[in-house]
Amino acid sequence: MFNGNFEENYKEDVFSLVQRFETLTKANSSPFFEETSLEQIIEYYEDTNKFEKALEVVDIAISQHPFSSSFITKKAQLLFDLKQFHEALDLLDKATVLDPNDINIY
Repeated sequence: MFNGNFEENYKEDVFSLVQRFETLTKANSSPFFEETSLEQIIEYYEDTNKFEKALEVVDIAISQHPFSSSFITKKAQLLFDLKQFHEALDLLDKATVLDPNDINIY
């Protein structure tokens, strides 16, 4: 329902998406989500400082979208945040192979 406040509606939509994701994963289901939805879920966990949970979601995203350099780059960013530098650098090398023109990798 649109109440005229875009930001509140967006937050409600993302929270609803996160709840749906959590419900499906707790049920040991293999939920498939579009790339945009997964990006929003990952961003939600980052914003709430749940980096380990964001890392779980990005792993699911990579398994569903294995040729997405943006998810590999996102995982590298999360690993940097968690001070796992060597693994992060290895992932950036992989992302570069998949999409050498992606400026976000650098």
